[in-house]
Amino acid sequence: NARLNIDVLGPSAFFKIGDKHSVGFFTRVRALGNINDIDAKLIQSYISDVKNMELRNNYSINLKNQEVVLHGFSEFGLSWAGELYFDGHNAIKAGASVKYIMGAGNLYVGFRDFAGSASLTVENDKLKVNIDSRGGNFEVLNGGTDLVKLSNLSSSSLLGKEASTMGLDLGVVYEYRFDGCRTCHNRPHDFKVGLSLMDIGNVQYKLNKQSFRYQLPASGAIKLSLDDLSEEALTKAGLTTATTQVAGRTVKSSLPTTLNLSVDYRVARPFFVNLATRFNLTNKSNAYTAAYANEISLTPRLESEFLGAYLPLTYNQISKTNVGLALRLGPFVVGSNTILSNLTKSAKEFNFFFGVRFGHRAYQSM
Repeated sequence: NARLNIDVLGPSAFFKIGDKHSVGFFTRVRALGNINDIDAKLIQSYISDVKNMELRNNYSINLKNQEVVLHGFSEFGLSWAGELYFDGHNAIKAGASVKYIMGAGNLYVGFRDFAGSASLTVENDKLKVNIDSRGGNFEVLNGGTDLVKLSNLSSSSLLGKEASTMGLDLGVVYEYRFDGCRTCHNRPHDFKVGLSLMDIGNVQYKLNKQSFRYQLPASGAIKLSLDDLSEEALTKAGLTTATTQVAGRTVKSSLPTTLNLSVDYRVARPFFVNLATRFNLTNKSNAYTAAYANEISLTPRLESEFLGAYLPLTYNQISKTNVGLALRLGPFVVGSNTILSNLTKSAKEFNFFFGVRFGHRAYQSM
């Protein structure tokens, strides 16, 4: 099981309106990938030379419900955030974003309800899947941009407009300050709770000519090469009579909807600790949706006007526990949620982030 997440923030700007409101726009390019219940040897065949797989004998695998889902899209959003209530001690704030989603492409490849047995072999330096079929389905469903070959997933293809829809983000925040001041809107909080519902919506794609659905035979032997899943290759493998082309039909892929909770507490100036959770709300019965993994993180940090230091401790359902490190110097930030675990070779994940912020931010020390 694995998750891929690429999220690039494009040209964006926000403008403050008085002490209580701000508006702005943002652009993003995003790609998500889910790998579910894929045998480790199959993954190794993609990231390692077949000669290094040490596959001297046939390797038995269970193909049932193994699947890969990819979804790429870009978005243009308009945002508002405002202070709804403030009495010096307590503040309630809210925000919303309306997004125009430009879907680039969606790909599903997987076995469903497979019955029988299968094994991996290496023939002529290529990995082969040998199937002794007892029924089931094999699907290659590609909507929008042709993603059957991963080399087609480029930055330019993610900007394509193969499908479109509207999306929505909603959030609300409660803040508390021990020292009340009715005119000090920008003072740092002592306690904060935030709740948000992100990426509400779905995209409907028309399947392209690289989309097929196969009913595996009730009995018989099949041999597939996983580096070529084209119609020609699958027909040659012996699925001719079981092939159903589904080009022109539609599939619905949900945006990666999540419910997010964040609790932030100032222990002693300038030290804070943050607890954050992310829960996947997508319909699990929709196999064509790429979604985020459920996650919880605890982040002690030092926060001042020009310097920030962060130590994120994260647990998610895919890569389990990770320890990271991040630093901020003025407007520059760089870090990783997994770097310390990567250095100790205990991580099953790698990520990093960096950024630079332009504009003015008001701080008042306390």
